[in-house]
Amino acid sequence: MGQVKCSVTTCKYNQGGTFCQADEIKVKDNLGTTDVDMEFGSFEDLAGARSTIETCCETFTPRKTSEK
Repeated sequence: MGQVKCSVTTCKYNQGGTFCQADEIKVKDNLGTTDVDMEFGSFEDLAGARSTIETCCETFTPRKTSEK
């Protein structure tokens, strides 16, 4: 997989606040479906997300407090 930029620094797959390191990424649109062929940017500032619901990424996994 190529590099995928990600600004959600609270995700355990985020490397250095810039790139996603997950082996696979599942993205949903703002309606919660995944069968839509579309591009979208940020809906709001999601850098401090605490749950998958707060992102458009179903792969999101919160970073443990001890992980930095």
